[in-house]
Amino acid sequence: MTTKGKPVSKVDVETTIADVLGSYLAVQCEVLLSINCELRTALAGESPRIDEDQIHDARVACRRLRSLIRIFADVFSEPEADRFAEDTQWYGLTLGAIRDLDVLRVRLESAVDQLDERLVLNDARGELRRQLDSRRGLALDGLRDVMHGERYADLTEQLRRWKPSPPWTPEADRPANRIKKYVRKADRRLARRLERAVTAIAADDPEADELIHSARKAGKRARYATEASLEVLGPAAEAVVADRKELQDLLGDYQDSRLASVFLRDLGGIPGRNGFTFGVLFAGEAEHRRRLRKQIVKRTKRLR
Repeated sequence: MTTKGKPVSKVDVETTIADVLGSYLAVQCEVLLSINCELRTALAGESPRIDEDQIHDARVACRRLRSLIRIFADVFSEPEADRFAEDTQWYGLTLGAIRDLDVLRVRLESAVDQLDERLVLNDARGELRRQLDSRRGLALDGLRDVMHGERYADLTEQLRRWKPSPPWTPEADRPANRIKKYVRKADRRLARRLERAVTAIAADDPEADELIHSARKAGKRARYATEASLEVLGPAAEAVVADRKELQDLLGDYQDSRLASVFLRDLGGIPGRNGFTFGVLFAGEAEHRRRLRKQIVKRTKRLR
């Protein structure tokens, strides 16, 4: 049985699934190990300055690893793969608590700057900054605690093992061309979830938001599966990856707007404070999502 994926420059009849996926997995493991080392060093300081791009890249590496394990489930040994998927998801959520605030800051500061100054009352900019700084500080404390825990140490060891030698099953020794069936399955799942979301949008179903979020997650998995399989799928697949990225940006914008609305509602509801400006921003996000829903419906028709 193949124990290590080799870098693939050209796929031939002897190339296996493990050869193709192993190369992609090794890159993601290395990205995560490298960034984690830098994050630990930065967090050791009294006033840590954490690079936003590092948080983003580490979170994406977690998602790519977990997505591959789920999409190509039968090529990985189940106990080890399940544990690795759960731990990368857990760590990704810790990183996400920071990343979501970074995205929120850019989004809301830009939104405030676009308002008529007569609508920006009671030092709304300052309050926004203070709230985001406070929450990000707590999220960084959470990351620091995680990095000193046993589960993180165990995840690091898993990354070191998976990088050179993922726990393959005999299925991984099959010809690389069989990767296509996994990618098609991921694409079909994405199409189904988009259809459900569009149906809910048309019916003004209160579950539409969650169904859009579910489609977003399926879109990420489909994109990462295609990315990992480019050597097999050929040059045309690069256009598919770009298309999936465009879809992911659209659905991601919708989810970011939902998170922004929750934050603004909480901020505007603080007792004893004038929440007018945050209410204006809240209304703007609601209108933005209405426009995005129309784009999602139109975008889904292109996949039919």
